[in-house]
Amino acid sequence: MKTFGYVKVDEFGNHYYTEEAYSLGKRIFGVIKNVIDNFILDKDYRIKKTISTSFAEIAKIVGTESAQTDIAPSILNYFDNNGFEIKNYIINKLPEFLSIINDESLKDKFIGCFVKISTERKQRRAKVQFAKTVGKLSLIYNDKILFDKLLPIIIPYCFDEVNQVKKKTCRYIGQIMLQILLHDNEELKEKCYNIITSFARCRHYHYRQYFFDFCLSIIKNKDVFLNKKILDLFKELIQDKIVNVRIKASFFLNKMYNKYDWIKEESNIKGIVNQLQKDKSKEVLENITEIEIAENINQTELIIKENVNELFTDELNIIKEYFNFTPIGLGNTNWLNRNNKV
Repeated sequence: MKTFGYVKVDEFGNHYYTEEAYSLGKRIFGVIKNVIDNFILDKDYRIKKTISTSFAEIAKIVGTESAQTDIAPSILNYFDNNGFEIKNYIINKLPEFLSIINDESLKDKFIGCFVKISTERKQRRAKVQFAKTVGKLSLIYNDKILFDKLLPIIIPYCFDEVNQVKKKTCRYIGQIMLQILLHDNEELKEKCYNIITSFARCRHYHYRQYFFDFCLSIIKNKDVFLNKKILDLFKELIQDKIVNVRIKASFFLNKMYNKYDWIKEESNIKGIVNQLQKDKSKEVLENITEIEIAENINQTELIIKENVNELFTDELNIIKEYFNFTPIGLGNTNWLNRNNKV
């Protein structure tokens, strides 16, 4: 066990703060800063891990001013001069740290950290964790930075070879989109709706299913979820010719009915549930029969389109247009309908 002032580090690199550290608060910073400086110079991996996982906690102890003037520059330098694993520890703690500081120009400097490490993610878990971390930044940066600088970092994960990476990434992107849709930048709001629509109407049914992963985040705000653009896409997808999409819709509603009480009173949602309860798929009915709805449903609330699948597009051109990124498979439409389960 190594001891630096009020911080102890065990043989595995785990760090511990004494009760005195928390009681002294800002007054301890003179000691803590020396600890940080010693950690940065130390070549012991355990110490490197400690500083990369504890700087946000230190910032809470010393307060915003000291975090901005002393800790932030040290962490930026530390990030640039270490390998992927240490950078990874730092990235995972950055949302917590950035929530403490209020200097916008200083926050902008940390965006480069996310850009630099985004291309280094190779393993599935690392990609999912990174997408989750970027999703947490939705409460820290303004809408323009979220769309122009952070979404492009993780949008490629929506087209990863691993299905779990794609699903989780869409959910975390939904967190970012929710914040944008809550605000008044109409141009960015329209772009977010266009992206969601491009997935909901993609010719490949897997990507249509990811619409509901976006919704897992969007539904956290009632008004955003009940927006006509979102509801119309939902109504289209419950009529999808691919049963997997309808199963995903029924599973989503079953899960959300148990989580949000307001859903049970919405006439639009009742109409959707009523339509799904008439589905021929056993899997759909297993998910949806547990949901109780009023007997008298205004069927005009549901838009029935006999040829709904004619709305599907060949390519996710919006992704290319907004992010200068070409999703895997574009230009070769043969893969789009392969193994579709009807």
